[in-house]
Amino acid sequence: MNPSCGLTEAKTPPSDRLVAFVEARFATESRTTPTSDRCSNRRQFGLEYGSVFEWIDRIATTWARGAVGTLELARLVAKARDDLEYGEWSRLWGSGEIPFSKRKGEMLVVIGKGVGGLDAQNSAHLPVAWTTLYYLARLGPSLITRLIDEGRLHSDLSLHEAQTLVAAHRPGTSRRKARPGIKARLSRLAQFVRVSLLGWSAAERRLVRIELLRLADQVALNDRSYQPRKS
Repeated sequence: MNPSCGLTEAKTPPSDRLVAFVEARFATESRTTPTSDRCSNRRQFGLEYGSVFEWIDRIATTWARGAVGTLELARLVAKARDDLEYGEWSRLWGSGEIPFSKRKGEMLVVIGKGVGGLDAQNSAHLPVAWTTLYYLARLGPSLITRLIDEGRLHSDLSLHEAQTLVAAHRPGTSRRKARPGIKARLSRLAQFVRVSLLGWSAAERRLVRIELLRLADQVALNDRSYQPRKS
């Protein structure tokens, strides 16, 4: 036990880099600050041994291995997400010691849960790029294994090829699936206009007309087949 804070020491001692970080982070604490307050500060930032502090060390060490450790890193981050108590996941990123963004961390969680359980033989056939693995993770381990056996999934797979596989086998996760949402929103807008139009003032009708024409032009400018209107 830590004699001053009553904390359980981690089984694996923190690296020198993290020890230096903690010492620097709390160097400004006054010697007159009550021990209970200093311990509370450490708990607030999740820096006590055996919890967030140890996860930071393990993640940073695995990250240092580079692309060859991507899957191991994904498994580790996914396990941290599952094992950390409420609030500790946010403190992990709040420490400023994780060498990548929280958004990438969430991607790694998806990768770890989706393909982290594959054996070494099948894992060797996976690409190492994070975004590519993120898409493939949506296929699930059973389908991934089958695609590897069929030779359709391999280590040189590009992001576009991975997206194509996902669209073919998991159409519900394809970005094109968002189109029904657009139709539904347009339908609600049209219904709103029809129902409330008679109650609008002349100024309101003019405002809506201008904004709708502006939106139509904006959409048309992103259409390659669009021909500008002749004035």
